[in-house]
Amino acid sequence: MATAIVRHRVSNFSTWKATFDNVEDVRRADGMTGWNIYTAANDDLEVTAVLEFSSLEKAQGHFSNPVVKQAMQNAGVISKPEVTFLEAR
Repeated sequence: MATAIVRHRVSNFSTWKATFDNVEDVRRADGMTGWNIYTAANDDLEVTAVLEFSSLEKAQGHFSNPVVKQAMQNAGVISKPEVTFLEAR
């Protein structure tokens, strides 16, 4: 199992969340098994997504998926995403 922690700034949380929800099938096809979404306590435009994957390879591959890249752009991501990959031990 692997986890990807993604932090980025968005222009509008509701727009971002709607786009995130609309690509659930892509996330599942890329091996994502679960997720939690957070915003900074004092800034709902600072989004952190904690994404669980079946493997590290699947997690890394997800962020190379052109559909995911386009969805992030459509969702109003306005900063370069910071992605950290973790593996369960």
